[in-house]
Amino acid sequence: IKPAQYTIQLPSHGYRNLEISYDQIDEPGLYSDLILLDDIETPGYDISVIQTLVVPVQLQKETGHKYAVDADLPAGQMARYYFYIPEGAEKLSFNLDVGEKGRGRLHVIAPGGNTETSSYAGVGEIQVQPAVSLEFTRPEAGTWEVVVYSSASLSDYKLKTTDYKLTAFMEGFKAPTSMPPENKYLVTAITEKITIGEESIVTLHFWDPDTKEPAGGVVAIEGRLYEIHNGMVQIPVIPATEQINLNIAW
Repeated sequence: IKPAQYTIQLPSHGYRNLEISYDQIDEPGLYSDLILLDDIETPGYDISVIQTLVVPVQLQKETGHKYAVDADLPAGQMARYYFYIPEGAEKLSFNLDVGEKGRGRLHVIAPGGNTETSSYAGVGEIQVQPAVSLEFTRPEAGTWEVVVYSSASLSDYKLKTTDYKLTAFMEGFKAPTSMPPENKYLVTAITEKITIGEESIVTLHFWDPDTKEPAGGVVAIEGRLYEIHNGMVQIPVIPATEQINLNIAW
């Protein structure tokens, strides 16, 4: 996390917009950090804001639309995984294979918040099964959260960890044909002097095509979501040539 500036002056009863940028993160997972604001004239930090960033596995980009991971968990612990499911998938399934190397279960949270929980896989006294699955027909598009939980009673079976294999599989997905966006915004751009290899701030203005007033909403720029504030989005760009090209979608 990098703020655009580390020191600001704030007038009484006023406000300032502070731009925060994030380093490119390629490894899927859950990342969090704190932004701390401190008035040098008062003791301690005055404001703390937690920032949480989810980087999901893009199942539509995985070979065969399938992802698998082998891992282990101590008793009573859990691991979280995130998967992005695009529009148009016919079926989504999650499989947890434990065998006799532990005891675990699945919790799956859909983008809308609905949660489903599997039975236990692995060792046990009744209804013993080596693997469990949860399946979803026409899954909701968005980011799905999958939690693997390792039973707190592993010591009853003389085990310390649950060794497992988690598999996510998406079926029936066909990439949608490219369609031009609706005429939602008029876009203009202003940039600082462009120097190849050096960061430059690009200011994008979004206008309502009918009223010609500053627009609001959310847009994707170079694959990242940005909220439009007062008809404007500012992004840092390091140009490779004397011309800056941006992919904008809504």
